[in-house]
Amino acid sequence: MYSLGPEAEVLHRRYAQALIDIAEADKKLDDMKESLEMITAVLEKEPLLQKTICHPSIDKKEKIKLLEALTKKTKCCDEFLWFLKTLLKNDRFKLIHGVYLKYRDLYNVKRRRQRVIVKSAISLGREQLACLGKALEKMLKKEILIEEILDKNIIGGFDLMIGDKVYNLSLLTRLQLAKEGLKR
Repeated sequence: MYSLGPEAEVLHRRYAQALIDIAEADKKLDDMKESLEMITAVLEKEPLLQKTICHPSIDKKEKIKLLEALTKKTKCCDEFLWFLKTLLKNDRFKLIHGVYLKYRDLYNVKRRRQRVIVKSAISLGREQLACLGKALEKMLKKEILIEEILDKNIIGGFDLMIGDKVYNLSLLTRLQLAKEGLKR
């Protein structure tokens, strides 16, 4: 994608917060999230489209026409088109993916949801993921959104990422802890 400086994280958060404030005031939290998801998915599938929109030699009026056609095709809400135009006018359209990720996090907080990433060498299966989800819902008192990632480097067990915390429940970690315990 694009190389962004250290200030990008701050900008992602600011734009996402502004967008969520607008969406909440207009009672369009869900519509805005869906619009962001659709546009970022299109841009991921069509990287040339994002390069075109971000290219400095292409006239902004042409870019706006492109965005209007894109939002019309994907049935995005009007407030979202305004937001895209704002990013474009401020030469910050390349921030769109990071803004989406921050918006998704803020949206989940508003909806009392928690994203959880489960990393394991093999798929845990629906039943085990559902059981894990129910246990986490009781513990965190939030709706749990589980994303499963397969990682062949994990030996037995799994890693659990809840927000910015990582719980390593792998066999390798347990063996390393046992080894350290034997050294003492």
